[in-house]
Amino acid sequence: RLHGEPVDGSDCNLLFLDLDRAGHSVGVRPSGTEPKLKCDLLAHHDVGEEGVTDAVRRLVDERLARMREDLLLAAGLAMG
Repeated sequence: RLHGEPVDGSDCNLLFLDLDRAGHSVGVRPSGTEPKLKCDLLAHHDVGEEGVTDAVRRLVDERLARMREDLLLAAGLAMG
């Protein structure tokens, strides 16, 4: 994933864009059935001994929602 290198050295049709926040990235890939791109948003949050709690889920959901809005704004598909 560094400098545009394939993740495992093989050819693939998935591009990962690592974002400024550690553990956050966007996977961009073709639809496969339609002439459009699909974006998979990935967010990571380290959890302590308590594990995944409702609060952690809400936090990650909020981050994903902000990432989605930022992506839509950058693509010119949403009003800011």
